[in-house]
Parts: sequence; structure tokens; C-alpha cells
Amino acid sequence: LIDLGQSGGDPKMETEIALEMCAKDLGALLVIASTSDTRHIEEAVKGRMPVIYIGGVVNPGAEYAVLCDDHKGGMPAARALFHGGCRSAAIFTWGSAATAQHERTRGFIAYMQEHGGAVKSYGVPDGPSEAAGRGMAQKAMAEGLPQGVFATDDLIALGAMDVFRKAGQSIPGDVQ
Repeated sequence: LIDLGQSGGDPKMETEIALEMCAKDLGALLVIASTSDTRHIEEAVKGRMPVIYIGGVVNPGAEYAVLCDDHKGGMPAARALFHGGCRSAAIFTWGSAATAQHERTRGFIAYMQEHGGAVKSYGVPDGPSEAAGRGMAQKAMAEGLPQGVFATDDLIALGAMDVFRKAGQSIPGDVQ
């Protein structure tokens, strides 16, 4: 199993992992594809074993794939916040190339907007971290406490929760 989201989008690292897996003489290679370009993996394992993609965007020539509707995947989070009384939400994200992250965020925004909710995005260009989450939460609080937060990464969420709690805000009471 190769989780492309853990490689930082490094095709060289992904190719090395794919070749290591081929050497183990497995029946198939499962790839969690969070990026849109997986041709380097196809080329690396060509003729050695079948590649099965799970999630993400897959190259049109891929023989086997299980795709997720990530756009629709962001909607349950928005629905839960909205039905919990949240009418304005902050999105805490980072500059990932991950298609799934972008699609879930778009689904979240679409649901909130269709139901009259407001959304403001905060982001950092670097990878996800608790420090990034803390920074976005501090910025959002300086502009007014958000009613809800949609974080695109667990580390970002942890950092944001830390800031809200230290400011005396309850989760999920004051901030959902």
C-alpha cells in the first residue's frame, strides 16, 4: 500500500516505494492517490504487477480504480456545523497539491453558501502543522471568533483547538 499523501508529492520517493513493493512479490499494488499525476508509478511497475488506485484523480489509462466523491465528502461537515447553529465558518488549510483536500473544501463551501452560510478561508503555503493551525486560529480570532472551523488536516485542527481553548473558548460550545 502506498499513500501518496505521505510523500509530499515527491515522484522520486513514490517511485522508490513502488519499486520496493514490487520487490516483495505482492499480488497487486494499492495506491492511495491524492495527487492527480501517477504516471511515474505506472511506468515504474509496468508489467510487474497490477496497480489499483483508491481515492484521488487517476490517470485516464489506469486499468483499476476506486474513486471517491471528495466534493460530496466535505458536505457532511458543513451540514453538521450548519445544523448545529453555525452560520459563519473558517476554513484552515495549507498549500497542498492534494486534489481530495481541494474537493472536500469546495464541497464544504458549496453547502454553506447554498444554505446562506458565510465562509472565510485562512491558509499557509507550507505543510500542515500544529503551529500553522495556531497561527490561523489567532488570525481568525483577531478578526472575530468564528462559529465553526473546517480544518483540512488533523495537525492544523489540533493547533487551532489549542488556541481556542487557551483563549477560554469551549469546543464545541463557543467554536464548533
